[in-house]
Amino acid sequence: MTEKVVLGVEAEVRRALENLCIPRPQFSFLRASFGDGNPHIEVIDDRIFWVSSERGAELFRILVDEDELFFLAMEIQTRRMAQDEELRTRTHFPATGARRFLGLGPKPKFRDDYSRATWIEAHVRLMGAVRPYWAERIASKYREVLRRYPLTPEEHKHTRRLSLTMFGLD
Repeated sequence: MTEKVVLGVEAEVRRALENLCIPRPQFSFLRASFGDGNPHIEVIDDRIFWVSSERGAELFRILVDEDELFFLAMEIQTRRMAQDEELRTRTHFPATGARRFLGLGPKPKFRDDYSRATWIEAHVRLMGAVRPYWAERIASKYREVLRRYPLTPEEHKHTRRLSLTMFGLD
């Protein structure tokens, strides 16, 4: 029965990705660890666990239900979509000689307009497009992250709003 639940969630993830204009999405859960920290699922005694292992050490093991499994899968998929779009639209600028002048080391070849806030905001919108109440859940998670690890002045300066029209949003 549990394998039917997993297959149903996989199909639901593919439908959600299609609704975000991803043509013929390929999605299935990893059923075993590659040891690289990427989460996988384990089904034990009709229970589903969301597990991450890296270099032989288990980082976490969470018992999940069908709804939480769908949320976790979409969180990863939509974060990747937002980060890929941020990278695709990132602007690179010629570097200045200020680093060398200030004694901070060799001049970098370029600088850019990267900001975590840019892809975070896009991620919140994508999650809200799948389930409206997920937007606040994921935004709350990011507020906590940014409270602990605030944006740098450069990230504040470079925060921008991504167009998500390619995903059927905006």
